[in-house]
Amino acid sequence: MGKRGFKIDPLPDSFLELPDVPDSYTGQAGKTATVKGDESGLEFAVAGGGDNHAPLGALYPGVLSTGLKPPQVPYKGEGFTATKIYCRVSVAPQTTDIIVQVRCNGAPLGTVTIAAGSQTGSAVISQAISDSDYFDINITQVGTSPNEGSDLVWLVAP
Repeated sequence: MGKRGFKIDPLPDSFLELPDVPDSYTGQAGKTATVKGDESGLEFAVAGGGDNHAPLGALYPGVLSTGLKPPQVPYKGEGFTATKIYCRVSVAPQTTDIIVQVRCNGAPLGTVTIAAGSQTGSAVISQAISDSDYFDINITQVGTSPNEGSDLVWLVAP
């Protein structure tokens, strides 16, 4: 665990009293304590290591129709690069594809096609996402009646 011959005497009462723990915690909120590269102690690092973000998105419930759909989903947090958009419906379209444009701050981020008879679709993207960006969808095509598709979940993923 420690260096040979390294001894703490007397033993500390808490983690904060260890000699290899950073002296100050000012400005370190939201970070994790990690082992230094030279293994000489601990240091603070950004939590998640950069692109380790959870997907963000929303549910548009009910039978699908074309047009801009609520809700607008805000993003709060550190910036990351979105690499994939994904859509899933609980009821697949019968004879015509569903086409969903995912938007960031009102501008197209990418388009997902859910093929007729399928419940999922995805698209590869590369887009920088920043704190306070918001997302919504524009459904540009739905399946044909009686199975237009319903209960659409959309996600933006790192």
